[in-house]
Amino acid sequence: MERPSRSVFSGFFIIILSVVILGTVVALGLESSCQAAFERNLPVYPGATMISSDSKFLQARQATYTVKDSTDVVKDWYNKAIYVALSEALAKTGSRNNVWDGDWDIQPASQGGSTIVLSRGCG
Repeated sequence: MERPSRSVFSGFFIIILSVVILGTVVALGLESSCQAAFERNLPVYPGATMISSDSKFLQARQATYTVKDSTDVVKDWYNKAIYVALSEALAKTGSRNNVWDGDWDIQPASQGGSTIVLSRGCG
């Protein structure tokens, strides 16, 4: 007995739809995980004001802040804050799991003070 071609196509459509839905759910889960990893223990300089935030889906996150302090003061704070957090995490747990592992760049701001760019890839 032959199957009607209609049932074959409806089965194929259901499989394709299921794959698309599953792929979307997985991608959104990965994106959510990326966002959470960026925000986990994010080292924001005291008194910093966020001026922008950007993300590229499943690729990277970036936040830009401005402060009135000089670049040298801000760089020293970041070097010490990350070093202390890393040292404490390694002493307590033997790993750096709870330490923010993104990049930071501090530049002089055009109106004085400093601009801080915090970024982290999703990979």
